Amino acid sequence: MRLENFYQASKQAKDNKGSLDYGIEAIAADKELATHIQQVLIWLNFLDPPADGQFGRISSDALVEFQDEFLAKYPAK
Repeated sequence: MRLENFYQASKQAKDNKGSLDYGIEAIAADKELATHIQQVLIWLNFLDPPADGQFGRISSDALVEFQDEFLAKYPAK
């Protein structure tokens, strides 16, 4: 799954009054999604290359750092 697909699935779940729960373990189990998230984190300078699809501690820490920084600037409505 790529981020575009994840966004669409999340939007569809929200439109149906549900939610899409996707934790670190689920990301790690989806190599394509893990690689795409790593590529974005590298592009945003939260993670050093390469994007290898192995979503372990370093990648998950980078994702949490991104979320903390992004959500602080743009809180959910």
